[in-house]
Amino acid sequence: MFPVVEDFSQIGSTDANFNHINRRRVAMLPASGAPLYYVEDMLGSSWMIFNSATGQPCYDADFGPFGEERTYISTCPQNYKFEGKERDTETGNDDFGARNYSWRFGRWLSSDWSSVPVPVPYANLTNPQTLNLYSMVSDDPESFADLDGHENTTPAWERSDGQVSPCTGAGGPDNCGVSTPPPDQHGRQQAAQQQSLVDKIVDKIVGPVPPPPAPAPTPAPPGPQLSPNLKDGVPAPPAGSPAANMLQCTQGCLPVQITVTSTNEPVISPTTGQNVHAAPDPHGQNQAIDATVPKSQVNNYLQCSAHCGAQNALNEYSKPSANATGGHVHTQTRPGPGGSRGVLPDAW
Repeated sequence: MFPVVEDFSQIGSTDANFNHINRRRVAMLPASGAPLYYVEDMLGSSWMIFNSATGQPCYDADFGPFGEERTYISTCPQNYKFEGKERDTETGNDDFGARNYSWRFGRWLSSDWSSVPVPVPYANLTNPQTLNLYSMVSDDPESFADLDGHENTTPAWERSDGQVSPCTGAGGPDNCGVSTPPPDQHGRQQAAQQQSLVDKIVDKIVGPVPPPPAPAPTPAPPGPQLSPNLKDGVPAPPAGSPAANMLQCTQGCLPVQITVTSTNEPVISPTTGQNVHAAPDPHGQNQAIDATVPKSQVNNYLQCSAHCGAQNALNEYSKPSANATGGHVHTQTRPGPGGSRGVLPDAW
């Protein structure tokens, strides 16, 4: 047995009580006159009303998929029409509770909303039709129903208890009996699903976040000024030359002493017998130095060199050149071939 629920409404200028069984409007009891009995379709649209006094219909109508009314008989007052929602007599709009609907346009008069903030309320981001917050049941009213102005994906099949069921899948009524979560829980689930999908899309378009740039080297603490150490037999670059200025500036930036292993001294190739440092080599033009520092300071040395005018660098600890006599770092004040900076970082 289903309980009979009674409510009070006003139809035009006539007061009336309505009886509901299992959430379906079944009868209208006017203040005066005989009761009227409703016949509704599976969506709750009132398509026929019978006058109990005559046993004849006083209202007979069909409704199109988007709520258009086709009236055949209308001799008794009737405001509850498409999906059983009250239709305003002045505007013709239907009150679905959460918002009003215009059957003339097949559109809601306001965008959908959710009590829990989500990127697109009541939308399935894998179905573009649900992204339109003004469309009625994703523009597919023959497959789905919207009972409260929010939910767009309730299949238009009935359960055994008479309620429209939010069934899923292609099985139709055989899959009925599934209940929706409470509104707040539904909103939180939807927000999490949408945010997860948005994150995946952003990762695919933007790619992984690049690592932060290397921090600038810490300047040497105040104290006695260090001077570069020259390896035996290696001359100091001429004062005021590009190499000398770069070396002096770089030493002032570092907390450790630089040992210079090569400047402009002649270096004879064992294979050709020629001086590999002769101009136009940057060593022979006082534009380059080779030096050693503790390996823990190599990155700081490269940063300081870039700050002090270096345009190209080679880490010959890890990749020694053909004429290298030991691990060192090569820096020069002019770019390499094709404008290359080698392993030199950007100046801070």
